[in-house]
Amino acid sequence: MKKTFSKLFELKLEKRQIIIISIVIVALIVISLAVYFVLRGKNLPTFINNNAQKTFQEGFADDSEEALTTLAQPYDTEDTEPTYDLYAEVGTPNEDSTYDTVQTSSNFNPDSEECSNSEEGSCIDLGREKTVMPNHSTVNLIVWGSYATEWSDEGLPGARVGLKAYAVLPDVSMASIYSDSKVQFNFYDKETRIVQMEGEVYYRVKPQEEGHVFTVQAGDRLIELNDTEAYIQVEIDNDEMIAKNEEREKFEYDSDYVNDPYITQEEYNRRSEEMEQKMEEYNRESEEYRKNIYAVRVYVTSGSAKIYSREDRNTMLYELTEDNPFTIFKYRDYEKMNAYEAQQEEIDEKKDKLATGYESTEFMANLTFSMSNYGMGSFGGVSKEDLVNMLQININAIEPQARKTAAWFKNDMENFLSDWNEFIAKTSCKAGWYKATETKCCPDGYIWDSSRQSCTKTTYTYYCNEGYTLGSDNMCHKTGSTSESLEPVVGSTPTFTLGDCPPEGDIVITWCYPEDGNTKSGYVFCGYNIVNNKEKYCQDTVLGGVKMVCGNVGDGEIPKKCLPTGFSNWVNP
Repeated sequence: MKKTFSKLFELKLEKRQIIIISIVIVALIVISLAVYFVLRGKNLPTFINNNAQKTFQEGFADDSEEALTTLAQPYDTEDTEPTYDLYAEVGTPNEDSTYDTVQTSSNFNPDSEECSNSEEGSCIDLGREKTVMPNHSTVNLIVWGSYATEWSDEGLPGARVGLKAYAVLPDVSMASIYSDSKVQFNFYDKETRIVQMEGEVYYRVKPQEEGHVFTVQAGDRLIELNDTEAYIQVEIDNDEMIAKNEEREKFEYDSDYVNDPYITQEEYNRRSEEMEQKMEEYNRESEEYRKNIYAVRVYVTSGSAKIYSREDRNTMLYELTEDNPFTIFKYRDYEKMNAYEAQQEEIDEKKDKLATGYESTEFMANLTFSMSNYGMGSFGGVSKEDLVNMLQININAIEPQARKTAAWFKNDMENFLSDWNEFIAKTSCKAGWYKATETKCCPDGYIWDSSRQSCTKTTYTYYCNEGYTLGSDNMCHKTGSTSESLEPVVGSTPTFTLGDCPPEGDIVITWCYPEDGNTKSGYVFCGYNIVNNKEKYCQDTVLGGVKMVCGNVGDGEIPKKCLPTGFSNWVNP
């Protein structure tokens, strides 16, 4: 072998040969570089790594060290293009509402709270007409209605699906957004980056052009979608937080050395410094443990999803396919939000629930939309015009079901409240009384008058013409005659002006008694402060207006000023 190499070095090349060999070597280098860059262009995600400022590439989302500690993508408020369109299903919040069933906050900042209808301008109503949203805006969705997917023969609603909003993106991909979801939409020259902070979204992603990627950001993970349909759910995992806190050991302060009479000063200082460092570390961990843990569930229904870390876009962690479509990873909302995988047992359990459990109704509603409109796996061929038409047809079909469902539950709630109030009335008031308000009981036959804050009852007055008296048979008998009688006139309490006695010609006079039950006190009704057929006050013949309980009992002399014209006496029925 040595002789062979020696012979090679002993070769004497002519100038012409050296030039030819040099050209060949340069050509090989150029070809190698060309192949490298062609492959790079075909698989850009493998080579994008924006987690360091020195390698940051324009046209992509920000995955720099600084950005890794923020939940959403940073942005310039003046960068509003391109826009995207929001549509929503329509229902009925309640009969008194002046707002729509699906709303988003008018504050597009990722830190915004849910909107409130009590704050003017806080909410934007969404519906079948599109709402144009600016680039980098956050949809913070709130939904007030749902619809039943089926009804029983008895007219009872079955499983219900919450109303949704639909974001139609610049490349005609679409995100179906559920209630209580918070999602930021970012569009760059070479990347669409959706930051799903909380809630549920079903993504229908178009085939991406060469050199462009579509990613969903959740914690420190990126979910890359291309010609794919996928359901992604991000929610606080309270069970995980409890479990993590139980695993954590309590801090134990070692103070034995403090009272050690034989410890040297040097050792004392060393132990104190060591204990201080442990306490600082424990406090730092305590701050971390106070932060929420989020569970991210990803289910691919068509196509595939590639999972990357934001810190290293060069390395794909794993891929979800139709054969292996589901996973769960978790992260704590702290510093870089480093994610970790869920236990396989939990993954299997959640997958079964999503396919067959109570959560399946919402999930299947999206699959039904895909299968009935264009066929699963064929979203890439749907034009924007066709997609908008599909949405309008879907909204029109859901609206009557949503209104019917709302009406049924409203009626059912009214029946429930009626039954509940009746139950409360029977169990919280004494015999012969019922619960008229949360805190007040009234006797049977009386109603609660909120304007007077007392129990009242409409009474009727029997009266006879002058020269007649009311007998025990409730007939008016002529004085001095046992055969001549007339039927009495019966009147109910009319409305009077405050402070007036019955006006001339009116024939209503009612006896009443004080709340202490003394029916011989000499109080008579004088038409004082009567409203809407409810007794208000009785008039003391001496003292004036006194609040009383009114009724047709007792006897006494009625002041002449309160008698109707043509009548000189009053009789009690």
